[in-house]
Parts: sequence; C-alpha cells; structure tokens
Amino acid sequence: MQKKALGKGLEALIKENIVDRKEKNWVTNIPLENIKISSLQPRKNFSNEELQCLAESIKNKGVIQPILVRQKQDKFELIAGERRYRSAKLAQLKTIPAIVKQVSDEELLQLSLIENVQRENLTPVEEALAYKTLQDSFGFSQQDISNKVGKDRSTISNYLRILTLPEVILDKITSNALSFGHAKAILALKNENDMIKLCNLIVSKSFSVREAENFVSRKERGIAITKTKIKEQKSPEIRDFEEKLSKILGTKIQIKAGGKKGKITIEFYSDKDLERILNLLIN
Repeated sequence: MQKKALGKGLEALIKENIVDRKEKNWVTNIPLENIKISSLQPRKNFSNEELQCLAESIKNKGVIQPILVRQKQDKFELIAGERRYRSAKLAQLKTIPAIVKQVSDEELLQLSLIENVQRENLTPVEEALAYKTLQDSFGFSQQDISNKVGKDRSTISNYLRILTLPEVILDKITSNALSFGHAKAILALKNENDMIKLCNLIVSKSFSVREAENFVSRKERGIAITKTKIKEQKSPEIRDFEEKLSKILGTKIQIKAGGKKGKITIEFYSDKDLERILNLLIN
C-alpha cells in the first residue's frame, strides 16, 4: 500500500479557524520588526527574482495566506512562510497576518520542513540537513523521520548520505547545478577524486542522470575515467545559447546541433517546475 505523502499536510497541523487568543493558537497582525527567523528553518536559499515578484503581488493584493509563528517573550519566531515574510518586507509592509501557534523546537522544525517539502522549495542539501537535525538534535531514527514526512525510509537514507559528499559537490547541489539523482549516482563511486571528476563532467558536459549512472558503471567495470567516452565538444556559440536559455528558464538546457536539424532538451524536476517553465515559454 503506497504511503500518502506528508500525511494530512501542514493545514491539518495548524488547525484552521482558531482565533481566540485565550486558546493556544490565534490569528493576528504582527509588526514585521517583531518577527525573527528561526535558526531551525531548513530553507537557507531564496531567489531574489521570486521574492521581488511576490513582493509586487503583495503590493497589489496583500498577503493572502498568513504566515505561521510562535511567540517568544515579546517577539515572534517564524515557523512557516519565510518567503512571504521576506517579500512583505520588500513590499515595505509594516505588519503581516500571522497564525500564532505555541510549539516546541521539534514541532517547529517539523512544520517548517513539511511546508517546504510540500512546496518543493528545499534543495536536496537543505532537506538532508533538516533530516540530520531531526536525527541529531531530537533523536529521530530514519524510520521516525519517514513516518513524520511521509517519505520512504530508503529515501531518507539517500538524502542523509549525500551529506557525506565532498564540499565542492554539495555546493554544486545547493546551486542546482546537480540534481538529487546526480548526487545518488556520484555516491556510487568510492574515491573522492573520482567523485569530483564526475561532478565536473556532469556540469561541463551537461550529463543527464542516466549518463552519470552509465559513467559510474563503466568505472566499476575498470574503464578509466580519463578514457571514458564523453559527449562531443560543443561550439562556443552553442554553449552561449545554452547558458542564456538556462538563465531565462532557470533550469538546465541541452542543445544538440547537427546539420540542418537540432534538438533542445529542457530539464524539469517536478510538476510545479514544469508548470513554471511552461508559463515562462507561453508568456
């Protein structure tokens, strides 16, 4: 029986329609200057372009969905909705609607993690670090984490394993130059130098995950990495086109040119990512 991802979701955890301040939770408008970002927040990287777009929307329509905070003395600590919070500051709002929920550190991390996983906002490294915090700070087993976030235990294990990769590779994953699938392929190699060589090839030659896996398979069969057949060299013009399209669409682009016919491959990593790319192309 397939497990339903993330259980009942964030909304069920928040408990909607609670407005009485006498209860443990309430809804109110909070001055932005009284809100601080928790060190337990799993997401560390935000697109300035996305924040600016949301800020424009907030200027026109306001903040439609409240953020989630907890009260700490005379201040409030952010639990979920950091993107809305940051954009509201860019829009120069003075206050923001918020649900105030009294939670422990463990619950704060769970709620933050669940919201970001549901919205697919975390990089693989950020998600892996959040799982490691649940493991190290709160004593969760991999099965406990699996039960909390609705992902298979083997998936949790793979996320935690990528944290063992060299720092230079983790940086590439964080910048979205490498996908989670690429990271898993690299993990199959035992030698750190081989890992870094494959990482560089994936980035410079735009290897797909399947190509990276085939590369590892050849290495395991004793074929030296330096002699492995790689994709044909591309002209500077083609590379330039790939780079420009990648910046416009915010994803990896591969162009194969040959004679009068060619092919453009646009990578996406989720249904939401595909919808985002299609909207850019249509508009």
